[in-house]
Formats: sequence, structure tokens, C-alpha cells
Amino acid sequence: MTDPTYDLVEYAFYDEGTEDGSIIIGTSNNQQTLDVDTYYQCRFQIHNDNSKSYNNIVWTFEYNHEGNGWNDVTTSVAPIQAVDDDDLIDGDNCTNRLTSRAVFYAPNNVTEDGTIAPYNHGATYYTEILLSFQIPAGQVSDGDEILIRARESSNDFVVTYTVTGDIDVSKGGTAYQRSVTDTVGVTDTVTNVREIFETIADTVGITDAVTTVRELYKTITDDVGITDTLATVTGKVATIADTVGVTDTIANVRELYKTLTDSVGITDTLTTVREIYKTLSDTVGVTDTLTVIRELYKTIANAVGVTDTVSTARGVFKTISDAVGITDVIETITGKAVAIQDSVGITDTVSTVRELFISLLESVGITDTVEGKAASREVLFIEGFDWSSDVNDWVDYKGWNAVGGGSAITGRGGVGYALDNPSPWLYSFLDAEEAITELTVGVAIKTPSTWGNGKFFEISELSTAHPVLHFNSDNTLDLYRGNTLLDTSTETFSSNSWIYIEIYARISSIPLYGRYKVIVDGDVIFDYTGNTDAGAEGNVNRIVFNNTGGAIAVDDIYIIQNIGEDFLGDVRVGSLLPDGAGSSTQWTPLSGNNWENVDDTDIDGDTTYVSTSGVGNLDLYTFNDIVASGAINIHAVQLSAGVRKTNEAESKITGLIIRPESTNYLVASGIVSTSYKYLSHIMQNNPETSSGWTVAEVNASEFGIRVES
Repeated sequence: MTDPTYDLVEYAFYDEGTEDGSIIIGTSNNQQTLDVDTYYQCRFQIHNDNSKSYNNIVWTFEYNHEGNGWNDVTTSVAPIQAVDDDDLIDGDNCTNRLTSRAVFYAPNNVTEDGTIAPYNHGATYYTEILLSFQIPAGQVSDGDEILIRARESSNDFVVTYTVTGDIDVSKGGTAYQRSVTDTVGVTDTVTNVREIFETIADTVGITDAVTTVRELYKTITDDVGITDTLATVTGKVATIADTVGVTDTIANVRELYKTLTDSVGITDTLTTVREIYKTLSDTVGVTDTLTVIRELYKTIANAVGVTDTVSTARGVFKTISDAVGITDVIETITGKAVAIQDSVGITDTVSTVRELFISLLESVGITDTVEGKAASREVLFIEGFDWSSDVNDWVDYKGWNAVGGGSAITGRGGVGYALDNPSPWLYSFLDAEEAITELTVGVAIKTPSTWGNGKFFEISELSTAHPVLHFNSDNTLDLYRGNTLLDTSTETFSSNSWIYIEIYARISSIPLYGRYKVIVDGDVIFDYTGNTDAGAEGNVNRIVFNNTGGAIAVDDIYIIQNIGEDFLGDVRVGSLLPDGAGSSTQWTPLSGNNWENVDDTDIDGDTTYVSTSGVGNLDLYTFNDIVASGAINIHAVQLSAGVRKTNEAESKITGLIIRPESTNYLVASGIVSTSYKYLSHIMQNNPETSSGWTVAEVNASEFGIRVES
């Protein structure tokens, strides 16, 4: 396969902050003036430019100081130094904050050491990567230029740099001045303490002056992150209490925050009031950090289900106390008080972290689930078996591995063929190094005449099975993770009848993230959230069918790689064959018309064929039409050709050609061997329209083959 290529298409710099709450500096793709010894973020948007997906992609940030060559960014002191920012979590997901993309993947692309953890980058997908960094003062001079970019460091894939980050170094303190301005909401730099005090007083609704300028100054310096602030966290709490007129508040900000973070499973605690405000803002779904205390209090009040805005800071603190179980439990509008109680261990524990997250989201009026990912789809594999009645063809030309016996029978609905009684049969739809962690598989299964106890279908990683389905002798189904039973269906199913099964699997050992969902004939039979990783590398690349629970038949298979839950429903995979000459006939038939030599239902070797030695020679054919009695949704079209070369010494590359209207499109090519093998390619979109196929478009198209070299 052709290696993937990547393009750095956009960049921007941000002030210190959370991944999705930090404030952009200036505009994207423009040089920015950044101060020394100040924490910043650099974000790049990256595009996979071709149709090749790849696993284990790694990005390493690089810098070029004053044209002295590119160097890797690390935690060592250098003109660009990676730093550990308390606002960020190294390896956290990186969301879409630059140009919004319809096809976007948000893997673990936040780095505080200069190198992104390995992730899987789908074909044509966009992603973003984020570096936390500073410019040490001792490494640069005022006015220096530093360029910054990232390279693919695991596989050395080709990277195009449409943009490169550009920094103008300043030693004049402009970054600190901007932080003060943003904190107190003043458009110009504040010039005296009185103006600062008045702004803060108005913000929290205090009519009387705070008793001392010293306490006010300490509060402001803590808010904007100045290192020379209050000596202890306890003192910081007292300052906040004095500022807003509260005499008896929660004893320790650290403990309050720890309680809140523990309730959502965060292990580390933040150490500054500024960070606490950001965290609370993020908890209730505010994308930007709130800039005034009064608005923050209102948000907190709404988050715990208070219908009227709490009028005093004291009331807000009491509400927070109630929310974490210190006094009484606040009854929320959505009735999630029990979930909040459970989160702090008052009654019973919540069964899964995922349920707790959903409860918290619902408590602030968010109706969607915690997944937060738009479903996207890449069709990896389709199989209907109708193209041949010989099981040996399925093995020799398509790549099925018949470990045990199996035969061909009439297909579902009396159409084509199906695989009968596999014992077992397996198909590796991806190479081991390309294995994935999230997919949906659909398959028609003819149930046994007599049900036994044993597995009949699994999705695996080489020899490690992850989701496994079993038959039971009482005509129910079992769902397993490897050899661990997860659930038994309450539904029973008929014997010796066709059912359509779809399995969505997201492989992960993290209970919040792992998911198996099984649908049979449109009804949800299993929906399991928890550990779905049975071991090995924790990904999948193979499907396996077996008859240990009774003799089955298999037909109409699809496999899609998706981000988010996605099901195609009950599908049919049919085969179309040539039925006439297309607009180009340049190969030589063994006898008769060209198309008559390639219209075989079963591959007949050299009994009939067309041949050529001329580079560029093209044969196109018309195909029999799809006959539809009603509306048909075409998810994908796969073009396949059985080809071989006659001379071992020659290096022949053959291309698959589609002609939807008047233009020929090369959609795939491959090196030919001396034995017949199928060259295949799946197309979700018509290359002429860049949209999904219609029945009329498939029926009007010509398909064929051309010698490329």
C-alpha cells in the first residue's frame, strides 16, 4: 500500500489554560510576539492527505532558532522548552479548536514533553496536536525569531508544511500585562490599584470597600498566576473569604476541589484559585474560561439545579457544600441527587464511571451522552459470496482462511451463495500493524437446526478474541470478552432461520470508554460498557466464524471503521458481472468478445481471458443493472478483477478504472503476480460527484482494467 502523507495546514498560539479553554493569541497562521519565561500552547491542525489509514502515528515538535537548523523540542532547557502545565494533562485528547472539520479525530495528542503518544490516524481525517512550552530567557535575545513545527517521527512519513509556526521573542513583559487585563475585564492596562479594586468590587457585587489594599493585591496576583503570592493555600482561602465578605467558608480550597475532582474520577488536584475557576467552568460545559466571579457563581448555582441565581457568595458556598454531600443533598431538576450522593460515597456506589459522567452532564441540562463524537465511517470489507460457487475460489482469490471445513450453499433469500458450516473460517481484514480499536461488523447468520453451547462468531486480534458471541441450548445468546461471560440475552431466537447481527466494538481496558453493542434484526440485545480489552495489543484485525454451537451459514458481511456508534442495518452484498463492451476495447480476447471472456460466475483460470502487453491499454465493460423494487441506499461499491502476469521477470502494475460518465478514474492499482489474485478496491463515493452512489449512477457506469506500467 502507498504510505500516508500528512499536511500541517493551520497553527495558532494560546495563553496558558485548559486544552479547550485557553485563549488564542492573535489569529491563526500569523507570527505572534511571545514573552520569555511564560507558559504558552502551540496547536497544529494536521490532515491525512490520502486514502491510507495508519496506526502508531507519532509527532515530535521541532524548533528552529534564528535559522540555526531544526531541533527536537524536549523538557531540556533550550530556546523552546516543553513544560508541565497544571492546566493540562499529558496525553489528553486534543479537540477541534482551529478550523472546524466534518471529518475530525481527537486522540491523545496533548504533550508536555515534546512528543505525542502513538495514535491511529484514519484516511482523509483531520486531527490537532498541542504542545505546552516556554521560551527560557537565558536562551534567547529580544527580537529573536523562532520557527516551530512537527514531524512524523515513528515511521518518517512525508509531511508537507503548508504553514510553520512563527514566534517573535519579547523580553518586555507583554504577556503578563495581557493576563492582568483579561482577568479584571479592563480593555486597557490598569494603571492604579484603585481602578483594579473598583473593578473587582463591581464584579462580585460588593458595595463596601475591601478593608486592605494588601489583601486585594494578593487576590489579584493569585488570579493571574504571579509566583510571589500568598504563602499557603489556607491563607489564600482566607483572602477569598475577606474579598467577597464571607466570614465562615469552606476550610480549604484544596480539599473542596479534591472532593469535586474525586467525584468525576480525577486523581490530581489543582493548586491555585485561577485553575479551580477554569476547572469548574469546564465541568459545566463552558468552552472559554469565565472572566468574572459573579458569572462563575451563577454557573455553579445552575450546575446544582438552583432555579434562581444565588444572591450572595455565602449562599454559593453552601450550595457547593450541599452538592458534595457536606450537609443536605440538593434535589436537582433532573432528579440526579442520588447519583451525586453516590459519587461521594453517601449511599451505594455508582455502577460505572460512565453512568456518573452522564448523570453530571444531565444535571446541567446536557442531553447527549458523554461520548461527544460525531460518527464517521470507512468501509473496510464487504462479502456476499455471490461471485463464485467454489469455496476454493473464496480462499485462493479473496484471502479467506479455511482452517476447517466449509461449503457453498444457496444464499440468503435464495440469491447467490453463502458459506455453510465453517469450522472455523477466518478473514484478516487488516494487516497486524494496521489493526484498529473501534469498528462495526454486520453479518447474516443462519441459526442451527439444533442449538448447542459454543461460540459461533468473534472479532479478534490474531489469536486473541475480544467480543465473542455464543449459542446456548435454550436458543439464547451469550456475550463474552475473550473467555469472560459478560451477559446473556433475555430474548430467544428461532432455529434454522436467518438473522442479521451487528456488533459495535470499542476496545479499551478503561471502564468508561470500552463498549460492546449487539443488535439483532434491528433490536438491541446487548449494550455493555466496561473493560472490552481481552489482552494482547488491545485492537482488532480479524473476524472468525465457527460451528461449535451448532452448524451455521454466513452471508452478507460488512466491516466499517467508525468513530462513534454506527450501524448500517440489514444489508445485502450482491455481485454484478460484465454484460457488454464499454467505451474502450484495447485488450485481446482469447476468443469472441472481450466482455464474454470476463463474465464468469466462477473463476475459470486460463479457460477464458483477455490479455495485453501494452502500457496504457484499457478495457471497459458495461455491467448488468441493479434491479430495485424500492428505494436502495448504496453504502459502497467494490470493483474486483482477477489478474496475473505471464513473465516472472516483468514488473507489471495493473489499475482498476471507473467511468461514471465521460471521465476515466484510476481508483486503485497493484503489482501483479504469476498466479491469479483479486485486485479489489472499495469506493463509498462516486468519483464523479464526490457523493454517495445512487442506483442510477452504478447502472450507468463502466468498469474495467488498464496496464499502468
